Amino acid sequence: MSLLSLSSDVLIIVINELDVKELVALSETCQALKTLVYDFGWANHIRLHPRDSYSLVKSLRTWSPRSQIRYHSLTDKAWASHKFAARPLSRPWQGKLQPLLAVNSTRLVVAAGHMLYSYVFTISTNENVAPGVQFECSYNLALATNVRRDITGLAFVPDGGLDRTVFVGFEHGALEKIFLPPAKYHQKDVHVGLSLRTPFDYHDGALIESLSASGNLLLSLSANGTAGLLDFSSESLTPHMLDLENRGWSTHLSTHSSSPYAAFGTSSDTPLVVHPITQSELSPTPSAILRPKSADEMFASAVYGITGTPP
Repeated sequence: MSLLSLSSDVLIIVINELDVKELVALSETCQALKTLVYDFGWANHIRLHPRDSYSLVKSLRTWSPRSQIRYHSLTDKAWASHKFAARPLSRPWQGKLQPLLAVNSTRLVVAAGHMLYSYVFTISTNENVAPGVQFECSYNLALATNVRRDITGLAFVPDGGLDRTVFVGFEHGALEKIFLPPAKYHQKDVHVGLSLRTPFDYHDGALIESLSASGNLLLSLSANGTAGLLDFSSESLTPHMLDLENRGWSTHLSTHSSSPYAAFGTSSDTPLVVHPITQSELSPTPSAILRPKSADEMFASAVYGITGTPP
């Protein structure tokens, strides 16, 4: 029986099982199968194998399915061979400030000292040109009562598609939800007034070491090891607190997995612990612990950064 004797519906089911290389090979056999791959194969592959990308999400909407797959394939090949393009932001950070990053589908924000530097992702309608990153403006979060207010935690949260709302943690223990107002391109030191800032002071003045957001939840961790899980869509806005009893460094929050969890990096002989989340509350008992293989290897260590896996 010839492959072309099968109905289009059956052929579509078959090509849905093919990977990219197999789709390319099939499209080169004859004009009929090439048309089928171009009309259904590429689009179905994108639908069945989505690739999340903050900086590309808006541009990909204007690209054909085949062009999207071509871009992803070239990206994978570049990463595999350690040949990829870095995009320098060309922003000198003053002194010994350690920049922090937060990203969503519209912009990348870098925090250094009491400043936020916003970069927007440009949209490329040319399928052969990747979108760029452009400096938008800088925001000054200093207040007259406290000039320094160094930023130590940063995370974007949903705001109805505006992509301008961040939670910011400070060295002196303050935690604020801040809306970044629109500004002229390349404008510097944009003032963010108190009307655009909502305080959440539940870490008792301890340095906010790390912030993570997922869905409508915000996970915060202070340097003294106190964690707070806040459902900012709730009317009560009362966080669930957990004392890790170790020096805190880093967090990672996942609410989209089959079992929501919060991961914490600390300074201890168990530097990485994972706590399940149930009904917006942290379980006091960890479900996973990173520790040495044997008691003879017990020694204190630390986990300074945690992130999710690539898509």
